Amino acid sequence: MEYKSNRPAINKAIQAGIQKGLDAAAIHLQGEIKKTLSGSSPAPHSKPPGVKTGTLRRSIQVDRSRNRGKRPVVRVGTNLQYAKIHEFGGVITPTRAKALKFQLADGSWRTARRVVIPARPFIRPTHARSRKKLVSIFRGAVRRELVRVK
Repeated sequence: MEYKSNRPAINKAIQAGIQKGLDAAAIHLQGEIKKTLSGSSPAPHSKPPGVKTGTLRRSIQVDRSRNRGKRPVVRVGTNLQYAKIHEFGGVITPTRAKALKFQLADGSWRTARRVVIPARPFIRPTHARSRKKLVSIFRGAVRRELVRVK
């Protein structure tokens, strides 16, 4: 009886499982983040931003461009500039004028030298809340690929 190693097939299955698992987990997280951004606008300061136009929610994307090779990476997020200020909070100051001028919800206008925006995170809490499910999705994908190895 001769032994033939199936190690190359196992390695290939693991790599395929990792890529499929990352894709599936990222798509799930994308959906969960979009659900988090389903509240009405304006949302209370302690809650994630509400939906006014839907642009932020539509901008949540999965970037699979680096999901190959020995260290695959999948990213979930947005490229909208104002998303970062919602997620982390911050201070907005004028760049070309002495003061900022903006309109309030009641239609009145205000000027200020700076505006402090409190953090209203929507990505990090959703990721933390979904972590167990994401790991389960990832493991399931790897397991399914390994079962196919003969």
